[in-house]
Amino acid sequence: GGQPACLTKGEGAKQEVRYRVVQLGGRAGAGGRGGGGRGGAAPQEPIDLAKPLLLSAYGEWTKKSGFAELPPGQPPVPLLWLDKAVGTSFVDNTADTEIFTEQAFNEYPNYWVADKRLASPRQVTDAMPDVFKDFAWGTKKLIEFKNSRGVRLQATLTLPASYEPGKKYPMIVYFYELMSDTHHNFSFPVYDDRPHMSTYASNGYLVLQPDVRYVIGRPGTSALDCVTSAVKKVIELGYADPARIGLQGHSWGGYQSSFIVTQTDMFAAVVTG
Repeated sequence: GGQPACLTKGEGAKQEVRYRVVQLGGRAGAGGRGGGGRGGAAPQEPIDLAKPLLLSAYGEWTKKSGFAELPPGQPPVPLLWLDKAVGTSFVDNTADTEIFTEQAFNEYPNYWVADKRLASPRQVTDAMPDVFKDFAWGTKKLIEFKNSRGVRLQATLTLPASYEPGKKYPMIVYFYELMSDTHHNFSFPVYDDRPHMSTYASNGYLVLQPDVRYVIGRPGTSALDCVTSAVKKVIELGYADPARIGLQGHSWGGYQSSFIVTQTDMFAAVVTG
């Protein structure tokens, strides 16, 4: 019932970084989000503001992530800040260490350990090392664009294996809300009911995952605007062959892909999942 106070002293807004309290032993971590449902969470523990707090940190536009410490009455102090997706953190009290994951599009999410202040992190697992030998692997690029209302947006673009600058490639577009947040997500090459970026990259395709910002009450036209604006930007940048662009939406994105196909002839094929 008291007056609210900004514990991070405005640094989140200033640096465009999302801070979240990490409850060690729980499932809270840094990094992006993808499409689909919502997971469960461990019970919250009491927060003692007289003691330093561990925070996860995520760069809104850089897609960097890591951890920071929040000393009592002070702004956050960075502990670990990487151009990767730094994931779940939990603590091993017997060894006085913290355990977390690091991943990127072309880096499997292995486990790392460090001391309580995240100093001298070292990798302790090497899972699936052959996946990078068995598959031709692509790379990722962040794309900046604006929709017709001038809203700043981003997209993550997967470039195909053996990408040649200046060559125009066929492209798959897959979207679900804010997909640029998946920029550093490792994409295991499997087949199921939606596209997998590494599989398409291995087969010579671009994969574009644009952000969609909605006008309340206008979900279809909002998706149409943002998705087509992103595609036009990638064509303008010289990546995509405009005659060979496909679209897929799943679930909530399935509704929108069904709407989009009635409004534009930009796409050579559309899949609704």
